[in-house]
Amino acid sequence: MESIRKQLVSVIIPTYNAALFIEETISSILSQTIPDFEIIVIDDASSDNTVQVIKKIAKEDSRIKYFIQEKGGVSIARNKGIKESAAQFIAFIDHDDLWMPQKLEKQLKVFNNDPQLGLVFSRESIITADGRPIGISGGISRLSRGYVFKDLFCRHFISPSTVLIRREVFDTLDEWFDESMEMAEEVDLFLRIAYKWKVDYCDEVLAKWRVHSNNDSSLRRNLLVSDYKHILEKLKLKIPDFDKKYRKEIFKKQRWIAMAEIEVLILEKNRELAASNFFVFLRKFGLNPKAIIKFFILFSIGFNNYEKIRRHLIALYNKLFNRFLYE
Repeated sequence: MESIRKQLVSVIIPTYNAALFIEETISSILSQTIPDFEIIVIDDASSDNTVQVIKKIAKEDSRIKYFIQEKGGVSIARNKGIKESAAQFIAFIDHDDLWMPQKLEKQLKVFNNDPQLGLVFSRESIITADGRPIGISGGISRLSRGYVFKDLFCRHFISPSTVLIRREVFDTLDEWFDESMEMAEEVDLFLRIAYKWKVDYCDEVLAKWRVHSNNDSSLRRNLLVSDYKHILEKLKLKIPDFDKKYRKEIFKKQRWIAMAEIEVLILEKNRELAASNFFVFLRKFGLNPKAIIKFFILFSIGFNNYEKIRRHLIALYNKLFNRFLYE
């Protein structure tokens, strides 16, 4: 019994209007090659029949627990899931994503090798709304293991639906998911974990990220910029000599934020202010060729056309990569 307890995993699923996908998501968890887990579904006041679907599935498997909260957002839902969890390991999966059958088993084996390991993630494939594979998230980009805080600060390479986290990790944090954030709450959490704990990964696809056809809005991009500014301020408060230790990394992140703010202005068709801010950008961050080229393309054809071209190029890359991967 004790050995089973050590392998127990709490799988937390935040949901909102997920009736179309939640059954398939839960089914992918129930198909895991290890049986000793619980599924905690936190519904964020769905207005469709999500709860009815979950109740039906829960009647057939006692490992499924579900809770309904007042509308509060994904961070509040995930935090409630952590509070309700009763396992030594915690995993998260979004309500429309999927897992491969050996996902938990393979990640638990990685944990067995190192007591200092706090988080294990994996690669994930990208699928369409109807489940068709279209590529690999991040392509064949390099991943990092060990104490990866600096690498993770420079580029975010951990997806929430791929992680398995030691429960003890949450006891070492002064907060879990930041409930004030709306777009980058997982970036914030994983950075704080990576600063204190070692990170490792399974270098194979163990999850599927379902991508829906929706357009970025100025609101969503503004929220993302706001969240990243908040993350920077939090890290400055939490990490001694943060400005000195990570001066180069902070400079690059501030440059990214400044460029993202200019992109929002172009998206909002405020071209005059975008041009003015870009000259300020050049004075502060120097003649960065990549930023200059991107700005003039955005300024010439507009943000929406730029995004269409970018998405087409990504789709072409994914198609070619997908053909290499699956054929």
